[in-house]
Amino acid sequence: MRIKTILIGGTLASGAVVAVVIGYLLAAAWTVDDSLSQDTITGAIIASTFEQSQILNDFLLYPGERARSQWVRKHEAVGYLLDDLAKAGREEDPLLTRMRTIHRKQMESFARLIEALRSANDDQVAGGALNELHEHRIEVRSASRTMLSLATELGQEAEESLFRTLYGLAWGVAVLVAGMAALLAGVWFILGWRVVRPMAGLARGISDFRGGLVGKWHGIQREDEIGDVARAFEQMAGNLKTVMVSRDELAMEVKIRRRAECEAQELAESLNRRTSELDSVNKELETFAYSVSHDLRAPLRGMAGFCQALVEDYGDKLDDTGKDYVRRISAASKRMGQLIDDLLTLSRVTRIEVKRSDVNLSDMAETIAEQLRRGEPDRKVEFKIKPGVTAQGDEALLRTMLENLLGNAWKYSAKNPRATIEFGIAANGPEPTFYIRDDGVGFDMAHADKLFKPFQRLHGSTEFEGTGIGLASVANIVRRHGGRIWADSTPDVGTTMRFTL
Repeated sequence: MRIKTILIGGTLASGAVVAVVIGYLLAAAWTVDDSLSQDTITGAIIASTFEQSQILNDFLLYPGERARSQWVRKHEAVGYLLDDLAKAGREEDPLLTRMRTIHRKQMESFARLIEALRSANDDQVAGGALNELHEHRIEVRSASRTMLSLATELGQEAEESLFRTLYGLAWGVAVLVAGMAALLAGVWFILGWRVVRPMAGLARGISDFRGGLVGKWHGIQREDEIGDVARAFEQMAGNLKTVMVSRDELAMEVKIRRRAECEAQELAESLNRRTSELDSVNKELETFAYSVSHDLRAPLRGMAGFCQALVEDYGDKLDDTGKDYVRRISAASKRMGQLIDDLLTLSRVTRIEVKRSDVNLSDMAETIAEQLRRGEPDRKVEFKIKPGVTAQGDEALLRTMLENLLGNAWKYSAKNPRATIEFGIAANGPEPTFYIRDDGVGFDMAHADKLFKPFQRLHGSTEFEGTGIGLASVANIVRRHGGRIWADSTPDVGTTMRFTL
């Protein structure tokens, strides 16, 4: 399966999970809000019913217009609250239906009690009216007690409903958390199995190639972008090794055939054949460069994007180990991207046509120094650039060379609080010698033979960043200008890089 397909599937799955989580949270919020609303209304009903009962007691002790009006208003308030509770979703609740019936009968009993009180105040009323008044009092008190009992029962039901809702919400959140954990585990498994593991195999294959081995690529026989790059690099490496052998043979053949003018035609045919082979290798190098720049960058960008999304969206759910794994994946993708850029640069300086012109190296060095200062304005570095230094060469390639050499001097003098970097020219027999000197960490000259080889570094990546390609590109540029380059260095004192053109 292609990595692009995996990334699309992962994006769709993540979107679906997010949609489910949002939908569940919205539904849970609506349910909790409804339960809270019912609980609030029920509490208000209990309080109003209790107040109504207190007002009734006052009225029965001291009948009067003021107590009657208060009771009626409180009765109406209880009715509105019962209506609100019905609208909140308890329309079909039998307990609510019974309360509304008792509430209505309570009003009817109270009206009869008022009428009986008026009759009892009439001096002409018979003794039977007093008995009727007593019955109405009992009836109203009974209705009031029933309402209080039903309101209390209704409150208990609302409270139990709220607890059930919160309990269900807690279980739902637990299920969501478990689902998110499973999703994160799946993402980590896919990244590790489908991307990180084959990338590690590709890195081991490149390391073997650096050591001169061209063969198995640690199991990267897969039909995806990484497999395409591994096969392209393997083919390029094999062809390059063949061409290197052919180049040595060609040099020996040229020496022999120059001694015999009679064999000039055969030499020309051999040269044409070797040139054709070199053109074929150049085309394969261009195909490899295209494969690297298009097919490998897409999964690297996907890795970096998913790492960033994982940290931003689920950072609070990852423990320290998980966050460290994500940081390592992101750092590996960035380092692989830098390695790709450096490989493409090395390939470009090897194949580009040299267009010679007069180049002011002093002005070019000043420009590069200013760029380095702007990149790290807090550093205290003094540049001593000799003015008027010029040379004949390709301006673009010479700029790349100076950027690498001055950049290395800047990088390896970072531990010096007040560093000095010099650029100038000195006489060295019949040819001028250019130099770049720094007072940085330096290196042991016993390892100087590794200095201009690809992927060879004299300092660890944890101490100084780099891929080991820059000085290999510089050496190629110098050789293409007919010159040579060498270094003098002392540990903890500094390094001087010298070259001719």
